[in-house]
Formats: sequence, structure tokens, C-alpha cells
Amino acid sequence: KSVRIEKIIVENGKLTDHRSPGNKTTIFNDVAITMKDILMDSSTEYDNHRFFFAKKSELSCKDFNTEALRDHYLFKAGYISVSGTDHTLTANNISLQPIDSRKEFEAKLKSQKAMYNITADKVSFTNINWIDLMNAENLIADNARIENLKYGIYIDETLPAAPKKINGFPQQLLMEVGIPINILKAEAHNASVTYEEYKPVPGITASVYFSDITATFTNICNIPARFKTNSHTLFKGEGVF
Repeated sequence: KSVRIEKIIVENGKLTDHRSPGNKTTIFNDVAITMKDILMDSSTEYDNHRFFFAKKSELSCKDFNTEALRDHYLFKAGYISVSGTDHTLTANNISLQPIDSRKEFEAKLKSQKAMYNITADKVSFTNINWIDLMNAENLIADNARIENLKYGIYIDETLPAAPKKINGFPQQLLMEVGIPINILKAEAHNASVTYEEYKPVPGITASVYFSDITATFTNICNIPARFKTNSHTLFKGEGVF
């Protein structure tokens, strides 16, 4: 016995995920799903080339947002699209920005702490298990590409200096991320970085700016078991200072 459906279309849907960490809910707005050539029988039960028995599937949502980094930041994406068939994920108009203003952010601090402001026009992944990512289980992909990334860092030196730590290097921070990550290759195109420090004496903000950055990383990984086969991350980049 088998069930065959030519096409299923869902428009203007809303998905609420109650499984998010900390008993919070994650809401996906304006959800659209298109599934074609659906076949449910013993031949497709374990077919990894199908998504929910569909030979072709496309999913998307708009205006996604969720709290991140211990609730100090808000992650937003204007549009997210997923191809279940091709195992790709693309997010447009994304940002990771503080929930509070600079003054409100600093009012909660006892010592100096960097404030980040990150935006990008587009981020895309290939060969990604997007269901695992949605469930905050892992971020594993062959390739990642970031376009028009803007990375801002701000520190107010009015506050006392924070205790020095020896675990603030990039590879150490990667190991502290809450989920397993393994990206074989990541590329950034037309990126920029701005670093700002407020000096209470003489009351000015000093800044350093890098632009027109093109960068490539290989083997971004925090899974110890994979270090046995490749324990090195390579970086290559260029830009304007």
C-alpha cells in the first residue's frame, strides 16, 4: 500500500516551538511550505533524499527574531528560506544587536565588557541539517557564505577594567558555544569591522576601521572527536585599514 500526493502548499502559517532552551518559545512568522511529489510507502520510509516523504520541498519564514547570548542580544532575520531537497539554508537581512541601548547595557555592568553589533545582508549554508539547527542540536555544514558583514565592537573605559582572562582567544570561545559546530569552509565577502573605545579622559571615542574585507576560514570546529582527523583551522584574508 502507498499514498501519493502531487503537491501540498501552506501559506501565511505560524509555527511556535516550545522546546527552546530555558522554557522559552520560538515563533516563526509568515511560514510558507511547498512539498511536491509526496510518496508514502516502504520504498521511501528511509529515503534520505526526501523530506517528509516529499521529493521536493521548500520552506520559508519572515521577520524571525529570538533572544540570544544569555538574553542580552536579539537575533533577527528578515527572511529565512530552506530547501529540504538540496539541504541549503539562506537568511537575509540578519542582525545580532543588544536589546538595550549603550547606556542601559553599561548600567548593568560592574566592569568593562564589549558590546557587539553585527549585521549582514545574507548568510547561506550548503549541505546543512537545518532541523538539528532549529532544535539547537548542532550547526554542521559543508560551506557558509556571509555577504556584506558589518561587525562592530564598542567598549566604555569609564568602568573598571575586567579581570584578565586567558580563555578569550577565538578557538577557546568556539569551544564554549553551547552546540557542536563543524563548518568545512566559511567565506566572508565585502565585510567591515569597527572597533571603538570611549576614553573618559579626554572624553572622546577612538576608533579603528577595516573595510573591503574578503576572508576564508577552513575547518571551523568545536567537536573534540573530529580533531583527530583535522585539528587545524586556516585563515586567509585581505582588507583595507
